[in-house]
Amino acid sequence: MATKADEFEPEWRVVERVIQVALQPNMVACEEQRGFSMTGRLAVWAREHGGQSCVVSSAAINPLGAEAVGDIRLRFRKTYRPERVLFRIESIYPSLDPETGFTGFSVRGDLLITPEEVIVRPEFWTGHYNKLTWSGWV
Repeated sequence: MATKADEFEPEWRVVERVIQVALQPNMVACEEQRGFSMTGRLAVWAREHGGQSCVVSSAAINPLGAEAVGDIRLRFRKTYRPERVLFRIESIYPSLDPETGFTGFSVRGDLLITPEEVIVRPEFWTGHYNKLTWSGWV
């Protein structure tokens, strides 16, 4: 079982692929449903420390002139198989949708990493309402 001690910060191509496959499609779905922008500052976290970061919109990574309205944490954990990695995304947007109380979502899944490709397999998506604190790895 992967534990907090197994958290690490992978190379950028892995982060970018998780953003494209597991984060941005969920941002698009939320934006289309309610009509708001979910642009956020994403940081890769390992244990209790934030690492590399970028601004992410539903359409781009580091879009010109984009202003983050929320924060996103992305975590990775090694497993007993070196090519398999677990991931978890958690987002918090404090004042995104006051009408419904929607404040973000989380996604978890796994990756298969080879020298040639990164296969991202999201498993679960959970919407959050009136949630303003980080859960970490749950």
